[in-house]
Amino acid sequence: MTDIREVLDDIAQRADKAIRGEWKVWPTHPMCVDTGLRSDAEFVAAARTDVPKLVAALRAVLDLVESMPHDVSEEDCWYACAQAKDPYTGEWASCNDARRGKPCDCGRDAFVAKINRAATEALAS
Repeated sequence: MTDIREVLDDIAQRADKAIRGEWKVWPTHPMCVDTGLRSDAEFVAAARTDVPKLVAALRAVLDLVESMPHDVSEEDCWYACAQAKDPYTGEWASCNDARRGKPCDCGRDAFVAKINRAATEALAS
């Protein structure tokens, strides 16, 4: 599956091509029908204003989601996620040597993957 960042890069590149006049649209193209755009000029105008904002907004959301920390238990380090790092020292937060550094077991990585997959599928269709 394609990563959401690759999809965003593709959208941004197509918008740049439209702005430079290297990509033409036609009234029956699904993007024109879905957005109501009826000419190259309308598409270029939308590409100049809307696409960069959309790409920037989605990148900001993805950055926020990816910056979510793994679970850390302040009371008992035994329950910290295997991927969690202490926010102050940068050391592993888990005191369980057998789990430390293993794949995420708090659900954070699965959540990030789910958001990435949903956004990628929505934009790539």
